[in-house]
Amino acid sequence: PDETSVLAYAEWLGIDTDTDADLLWIARAGLTVQLPFPWKPCEAVDDGELFYFNFETRESVWDHPCDEYHRQLFAHKWAKKYGLPVPTDPTPIAGVTHASANKQKAAQNAMRVAVPIGEDPGFRVHEKIIDQSQEPDETSVLAYAEWLGIDTDTDADLLWIARAGLTVQLPFPWKPCEAVDDGELFY
Repeated sequence: PDETSVLAYAEWLGIDTDTDADLLWIARAGLTVQLPFPWKPCEAVDDGELFYFNFETRESVWDHPCDEYHRQLFAHKWAKKYGLPVPTDPTPIAGVTHASANKQKAAQNAMRVAVPIGEDPGFRVHEKIIDQSQEPDETSVLAYAEWLGIDTDTDADLLWIARAGLTVQLPFPWKPCEAVDDGELFY
């Protein structure tokens, strides 16, 4: 990666690029680390924003799945450098290996070929804005209540839970997505 990218990522990790330049290797490693299987980079259809999607667990995140490891690694090395209590070793990420300095460019290119950004990921992201002032129809409330496990005959007083669930906004960064093949909704 170019030096500008390394410095920007280092600052994002919390590295003081002036006083801790000897720890910039952590930022370089973070920029060249392999994306662990089954994560893939995806592009939101509506705004082109990059996010990461785990095709086994169906989890999506905005930050690279290995970023937290590199934050922990920096905290560990920084504390050790300054003689402070050292946090526990960073938790290794299954399936991740770091490219050596002479293989960094090859690893980046291999990742680009294996998982190209812009490739149809098999789903579409919806920017669904819920109008909280509009009551959901009774059929939707009953169906959602049953899905939640509420017995609509004996527990009618609990239907407010289903109504609330149908009108609440998704927390950031969650987005509703629709599978292209079968139209099934997931988050």
